[in-house]
Amino acid sequence: MLEAVWKSRRRRLIALAALGLVAAVCLFVIVRGGNKTGQGPQMQIPQVGVVELKPEDVLTTVELTGRVASHAVAEVRPQVNGIILERLFEEGSNVQAGQQLYQIDPAMYQAQYDTALANQRKAETALANSKRIVDRYGEIIKVNGVSQQEYDNAQAQYRVAQADVAGAEAAVKSARISLDYTKVFSPVSGRVGISNVTEGALVTAGQPTPLVAVQQMDPMYIDITQSSVEFLRLQRNLLSGALAEAGENAVGVKLVLEDGLPYEYEARMMLYDATVSRSTGAITMRATVPNPGGLLLPGMFVRAVVTEGVTRQALLVPLGAVQRSPRGEAVVLIVNDQNMVEQRVIQSSRIYSNTAWIVLPGKEGPVGLDAGDKVILEGLNRVRPGIPAQAYPLGGKPGAPAQAQGGAG
Repeated sequence: MLEAVWKSRRRRLIALAALGLVAAVCLFVIVRGGNKTGQGPQMQIPQVGVVELKPEDVLTTVELTGRVASHAVAEVRPQVNGIILERLFEEGSNVQAGQQLYQIDPAMYQAQYDTALANQRKAETALANSKRIVDRYGEIIKVNGVSQQEYDNAQAQYRVAQADVAGAEAAVKSARISLDYTKVFSPVSGRVGISNVTEGALVTAGQPTPLVAVQQMDPMYIDITQSSVEFLRLQRNLLSGALAEAGENAVGVKLVLEDGLPYEYEARMMLYDATVSRSTGAITMRATVPNPGGLLLPGMFVRAVVTEGVTRQALLVPLGAVQRSPRGEAVVLIVNDQNMVEQRVIQSSRIYSNTAWIVLPGKEGPVGLDAGDKVILEGLNRVRPGIPAQAYPLGGKPGAPAQAQGGAG
């Protein structure tokens, strides 16, 4: 009984072994036959969209912070002491140069003027009398009617009377000026602010607190700050020829207001300050801009897009093509003339129109780019340095040969 069971198991094992041997032989034949006919699996070359770089002149701009300032500010202060009788303007309104703003009580200054005027008339009367005496003595002395001493005394009195008249006239002018100062006028045209005094207030000549401020609102100044480091970089680029001046009338300063919207008028750069701030290390630039609608107010912050110059023969590398290496370097992948993928390190301190990096041509080993390089923008996730790739022009169909086209922007 046991012998029969053992024989049955033995036959099953032999059958299974023979079946496995047949399967292995079949698999070998299939694989070998497939290799002979060239039907085995092949690696597909990835296709990538590229931008072929071309050098071009690029207008270089920088965005800086600025503050709005009035074109002219007049702090109106009294020139005489007295009580404010009347305020003659509406706060927040526009006033003209020479328009009366306040009336100070003129009573005391009117009395001083009247007194000075009376003293002038008295001195003029004395002068006329002295003149008549001198003229009369001048005729009498010819016939020895008066002594020489009397004639000299008469001439001296006449000169004293002339001096008295001159002094009286000066006193009248001074009293007239003080009386006129009781009327307070606006020295400039502009918008008047909030009055710091009311009717009945006592004011004094030259007081530290102004009665009111008048600000000229059209045009306005834009005071823009730039770091001294950026200023030096700009000057070196201009001297080296990497950056060319855009020209006086080429481009002005574009403003972006605090709400993020652009200002409709373009500012014009006027001057650079002659010194660097010791506290901030910044240089102040001043631009002027029209403000006919009064939208800009003194003290507002703005963002100023300032034109630095023109970068000659620059390469525009699309932002989407730029990656970061493990060391933090900005790198791009290109397809070289042998259709192999290369990695290049690029250096740039400027972005053009928020779409591309501005790179100067020049390659040294794995660093830099040259005109004609095909920068990969589509299919970056399908390639890596050192593998072959088939390039097609960005926006074209895969399989089409890459042709020259301009950079982004």
